[in-house]
Amino acid sequence: MFTTYDDLFVCYLENTQMDKSLIPTTDARKYQMIHNACRFYNNKMEDIVKWNDITETLDMELEDNGSKLLILAYCLKRITHENLLTEFTSVWSGFTKDVGIKDYNATANAKLRDIERTEHKIDELITNIEGFTIM
Repeated sequence: MFTTYDDLFVCYLENTQMDKSLIPTTDARKYQMIHNACRFYNNKMEDIVKWNDITETLDMELEDNGSKLLILAYCLKRITHENLLTEFTSVWSGFTKDVGIKDYNATANAKLRDIERTEHKIDELITNIEGFTIM
């Protein structure tokens, strides 16, 4: 049995406290988000997850005890936070003086800390898998 994209997004929303509005509305953007999360997951884990956009499934069952699905959901969260930071810095860095954003650095640093906290959570989840070491 394969894990579906819907399974992944349900786990993402239920466990990461991310807003549903942050899920892309187009299939192409959803697929890109999943591909990036799988690449990040594959870099961290010994397993290799491949995707199939036609069937909207991942090529492995991630339901061992839910740990691997949860890790992949947090990889989605990390990708989301990275995209939010990139968007914020791309849009506002050139206009900070013009529009008077006093807290630009504080906001950018807070977004960076979100990424770091999510990476720490991913490492913690990986460590909790019995007998597993982080690559």
